[in-house]
Amino acid sequence: GRQWITVPIVIVSYWIVGVPLAYYISFIRNGGVVDGDSYFCGIRGIVAGVAAGTWVHFFLLWGKVSWATDWDQETRRTCKQLELECERLPQTARSNSGGDDTIEVDEIR
Repeated sequence: GRQWITVPIVIVSYWIVGVPLAYYISFIRNGGVVDGDSYFCGIRGIVAGVAAGTWVHFFLLWGKVSWATDWDQETRRTCKQLELECERLPQTARSNSGGDDTIEVDEIR
């Protein structure tokens, strides 16, 4: 349900950072000459550019999850979902748990 957040992150990470950087490092940096002695040339440049895009993806998504998520609201939503699941369970499923490992929903709040 939150693709509208992740799609721009993926586009920026790979299509604006990763692919152009891979192209630059692989082909433009060395004047288009693919030389086996050059460290960032050819396939190594492509891998380095895409890896840089992956790191950008990681940091942008980590920033979104860490700073832009309302953790109190997420906790309330999770508790509500747990309550609904407990109400839907048949009585036999509740009694088969043994009783000792039961966690009350009120304890989570």
